[in-house]
Amino acid sequence: MLFSKFIEYQAYELNPKNHFLQVEIGNLYALQNNFEEASGYFRRANRFFPDNKEIINGLIFASMQLLMNIIILIVLI
Repeated sequence: MLFSKFIEYQAYELNPKNHFLQVEIGNLYALQNNFEEASGYFRRANRFFPDNKEIINGLIFASMQLLMNIIILIVLI
């Protein structure tokens, strides 16, 4: 988690609108199973590049994982 926060800080400092960095940070959060944060980065990148398949795939993946986590919580309750 510390590494992704460092990358996040660097990305904002260097170029906050760089969609490549947004996607990479999203991927780092997804690898850490932090799908809520990952979705946010993919959504921001998607606003600038709505037709980019890599961004759309990342957003779909992170969103589906979030949904699955919610369903599991509901079933367990």
